[in-house]
Order: sequence, then structure tokens, then C-alpha cells
Amino acid sequence: MSDNQATQLPRLHFITDTQCQNRWSDIQLATAVLEGGGELIQYRDKFEGSTRTRLERAQELAQVCQQHGATLIINDRADIAKCTNGAGLHLGPTDLSITNARQVIGSTPVIGATINHANHARALVDTPPNYVGIGPFRATSNKEAATYSLGLQGMQALLSETQTILGRDIPAIAIGGIRLEDVAPLISIGFHGVAVIGAIAKAECPTTATRAFLETISKALEVD
Repeated sequence: MSDNQATQLPRLHFITDTQCQNRWSDIQLATAVLEGGGELIQYRDKFEGSTRTRLERAQELAQVCQQHGATLIINDRADIAKCTNGAGLHLGPTDLSITNARQVIGSTPVIGATINHANHARALVDTPPNYVGIGPFRATSNKEAATYSLGLQGMQALLSETQTILGRDIPAIAIGGIRLEDVAPLISIGFHGVAVIGAIAKAECPTTATRAFLETISKALEVD
């Protein structure tokens, strides 16, 4: 990713979720976030067993994102990203390698990768991603990898290790139970932005919560 592309990577990544709440569908959540000014939606579904249903949802999300000029990232599934117009891909440590994922989706789409410890960063040296998600900052119930927490000091240490291994040009997104009050401290230690699930999905109004995150990020960048 060039310096220009890194600058253009949205700083707020909203990850759709119907596990932590059941009021809103993936489409409803994405629409609410985009109406609040969000520019990147990551579609993640750890429980839907039907690939066809996942693809249909991804393609619906792609249409909504295109209407708002936003980016859509598909979690885990390179096959679904390949079949979804304009979608990027986010890979966990046990998913396809970036080399294999590129064979599926090509060289153009954005690919992000999760880093939970330094060995995950080392595994990316030969084929670096366009951005990394580092965490978990706080333990959550949303996924197995987030049953522990790094805290601010742990996040800073892992960010530093990751930058030593992969270089400082790859934008880092903080992940794992991020709340509004966490944004400024994380930006101040060098994170490009934050990925959010519950603090927006479970908010009384996801659109309002999105605006609050974006305003907080903007203020944190001014201070930084």
C-alpha cells in the first residue's frame, strides 16, 4: 500500500455482527453506520452455514457500500470476496495465506490481516497485507481469539514489534472490544484507527454512535 493509499484507508472499521445483538441485521447495521459517516464495513459471520446466503448478504452489502462510496471488506472468505464486486478481504492467522488469497481475488483488492502476537507478523513478511488489525485490546465474547486482553501497554508493545517486523508504512487498526473512550489513547500510541463491533452495534442508535466515534477520532488526530 502506498503512502497515499494508507492515508485513504478509513480510520473507523465497523464489523457487522448479529451475535452480540439481534435487533439489527447486517444490512441494517451497515446502512446505519454509513448514514453516520462510516466509510468501511467489514462483513463477518461466524455462524451462517450457507455459503450462498453469505454471498447474497455480501452482495447486498456491496450495493449499500457502493451507494455511499464506502469500502466493503469480507472476513475470512476469499471465495465470497471474489464473487462480490469491489470487495476486499480480511484474514485471520488460521485463514488462507495472503499468497493463496491473492491467487483467488487478484492483486488489486485490499487485504488486511489480524495480528495477535509477533509470530503472526513474522508470517506476513514475504507477502505483507495492505493493513493489519492488532489486538485484542479488550477481551470480548465475539470470537475465540479475544478471550484475553492486551491492554494499552500490550497494544503498544505489539504495534512496535509489528512495525519492526513489517515496517511503519502499513496502517494498524486496533481491534478487540474498542469503546469510545479507548480511541484517543490508541491513536496517541500510533494506531491508524480502530475496528468496532459492540460499541456501535449495541448502541441505542448505531448512526449516532458512529458519528461519535468519527468525531473522537478526528479530535484525537488533532491532538496527535
